[in-house]
Amino acid sequence: MLVYLFAILSAILTAGLYIAFSALSPWWILPIFVGGFAALNCVYIIYLFITSFAFSMKKPIKRVDPYAFFMTHLTVNWLLGLFRVRHHATGVEKLPKEPFVLVSNHRSDFDPMVGFDALRGIKLGYISKEANFRIPIVGRHIYHCGFLPIDRKNPLRAARTIKEAARLVRECGVSMGIYPEGTRSKTDEMLPFKDGAFLLAKKANAPLVIMATRGTEQITKNFPWRRTKVEMEILRVIDRETVASLEAKALSALAREEIEAYLQNA
Repeated sequence: MLVYLFAILSAILTAGLYIAFSALSPWWILPIFVGGFAALNCVYIIYLFITSFAFSMKKPIKRVDPYAFFMTHLTVNWLLGLFRVRHHATGVEKLPKEPFVLVSNHRSDFDPMVGFDALRGIKLGYISKEANFRIPIVGRHIYHCGFLPIDRKNPLRAARTIKEAARLVRECGVSMGIYPEGTRSKTDEMLPFKDGAFLLAKKANAPLVIMATRGTEQITKNFPWRRTKVEMEILRVIDRETVASLEAKALSALAREEIEAYLQNA
């Protein structure tokens, strides 16, 4: 984890300066450590900013870029470390060996990051709001990981995104995560599920993975004084044959029922 690496390097720098300058007051130890830690994080951000220009968002991707995928994982893990997030995923052994469509409840902007980091052994992309792709550094990297922007206010453009996501699943081996609520819930109650996620599974001819997430809504409340533990549970995997045989609305109702039951009993 980069956060720990930067902390160790900052500690080494602080110890080195304190030894080299024997007359240095102990009161300088903490400022030097904090300054070194901040400087290392800034250098990393600058590096990401410079390298992001190697990626273009003008054309559909034909494959997940290994470097973008690695750096996105590294950066997500770094951010979660800074926010003191610990996550635990159970039921991962249920995941199919083939690309799938992942659906879950949506409680926080951290949800895709936590899911992406927890399922790091899987080539996983997400359908995300367009604003995320306009963020400097972030947008270019995640696009080349298989993430796709969606305009939920424009049904025609949203349908094109679902079609492109299905192509990535079929042709590029990308598993695709999408939140059926469309936006994060600000209460303990889930919002109504939209059919797009389930149409995607049908168009991609892929298994549907139902996952429940809890705890991400506490991250910003707990930061910086407390750690946040996030729990994810793979509840059920619906094989591609069953996905093909059921209507999107039936799949939606089934997924919602599974997640709702888990959250009520958690």
